[in-house]
Amino acid sequence: MLDDTLNLIGDIEIFIAGGGAIVFAVSYATFFRWRKTAAGRALMYFVLSLVALFILNALGRWTGSDYPFREYIRFGTYSVLVFTIWRLVWVLWQGWRVGKERPLDIPSRQRGKQEKEQQMIWTKAFWKGAAERGIKTFAATSAALLGANGIGLLDVDFAQVGSVAGLATLVSVLIAIGNADFTAGESGKHL
Repeated sequence: MLDDTLNLIGDIEIFIAGGGAIVFAVSYATFFRWRKTAAGRALMYFVLSLVALFILNALGRWTGSDYPFREYIRFGTYSVLVFTIWRLVWVLWQGWRVGKERPLDIPSRQRGKQEKEQQMIWTKAFWKGAAERGIKTFAATSAALLGANGIGLLDVDFAQVGSVAGLATLVSVLIAIGNADFTAGESGKHL
């Protein structure tokens, strides 16, 4: 009884932590100039790798321990996590080496640009771009899962395919919100 309760509490905590990581990534992408510094990029990549880890955990909890390509997905997720952690350490050490007083200082965006980007998500161009991005993500994820199983059409677990593709679509749209001007078609700013 106690083991089941502790497992349930652990599941709830990991989902809350995953939600927090997603909120952090979207907020950080929206309100900070993370692309301007090596520390900003390293921190964003680290948080995104944590989001991938939480998605991996959720996938294991929802589908069980033997979903298609589990070993490859775990290997890829853990490899990215290891790389991003050590990249963050390297950026910190590089900042200290060159004598920066605050090696991980990442400036926030100016208020005017921030307000413009907040208004950007209410434009037709943004939602058209976000819808296109979401549809493409859903279709690509579904096609990958359907093709990966290599089974007949009647044998496919469409609920599982829809669940995984829906989660990928949600992450795609959240990333679109974090990069609203790019999604709305003002792509020259971030290339």
